[in-house]
Amino acid sequence: MAINESKNENELLQEAMVALQTSISQLRMAEELIQQQGREIESLRAELEAERLRFNGYFESSTDGLIVTTFDGLILEANREAAALLSAAPADLIRRPLVLYVAEEERSAFCSRLKSLYAIPSRLELKFRVQPLEGQAFSATLRVGTVYRADKTPKALRWTISKAAGADLKASEARPRIPHLGLVPSGH
Repeated sequence: MAINESKNENELLQEAMVALQTSISQLRMAEELIQQQGREIESLRAELEAERLRFNGYFESSTDGLIVTTFDGLILEANREAAALLSAAPADLIRRPLVLYVAEEERSAFCSRLKSLYAIPSRLELKFRVQPLEGQAFSATLRVGTVYRADKTPKALRWTISKAAGADLKASEARPRIPHLGLVPSGH
């Protein structure tokens, strides 16, 4: 009987060793798979970082004022040109409501329009008077579009702000127009 018990113990030991080797082999394969996935994730992270830097370069070097807001109009990002138009440093614009930079007499209309902008299907062009923190208010063209997440759900609003044509003219520099024709006399 001792020989049979010894034989059963040896068989059990061998079975345990085979099971252990199988488990070790499976763990090594899982480790290799995890390492491969880690390399892929790192590669994707590097690509995303390069894309972010490229986007940031375009964002900052744009000659247009660019602003990204929440759907409530809270500023999330602003480039230098937008900051210059609004007479503020880019960092000072972050987390401030965009409506603060709309001329006071047009704020109510702007807020009403803002409420209707959730997930607009295409870019929309609006005309409002913009009031920088310092300086004169000016007529501006605001082009707004929706920023979408990868899963196609709306994420934010993207604004392009520029002075409307003729917004730089002072009253003394404005040339008179002939009523009803919109023509500028040649003598001026």
